[in-house]
Amino acid sequence: MLLEITVALTLGIGPPTLDLNANVVLPLTRNGWGYAWIPHVAVYDPEVEWIGHHEMKHLNQWTALGPAFPVAYALTAGREFENYIQDTYMWVPDNPMRCPLLRIRDGIHFMPCWRF
Repeated sequence: MLLEITVALTLGIGPPTLDLNANVVLPLTRNGWGYAWIPHVAVYDPEVEWIGHHEMKHLNQWTALGPAFPVAYALTAGREFENYIQDTYMWVPDNPMRCPLLRIRDGIHFMPCWRF
């Protein structure tokens, strides 16, 4: 199991913002693949160890783009998000905390980017 917990405190004009993010990758599949189909949780085949780290990168992409991730992935056919498609580049977010799991500012907001 891979677990990544990130905490960010933003101070500025107005109330402070505390962002908490947790991504977990579980060794649950047995087919040599990994899947990150929902935000913050992915599964992978423990027989192929590198896939767990690959899926953690996808969870960071989910956290950076929020609801736009599946749309961007579909529109690009995964090209910008999968390093094994183009063999050279996998988009890594510059700010993986744009859409955290929990945001505390003027109250507690669970998955704040996912409210429509």
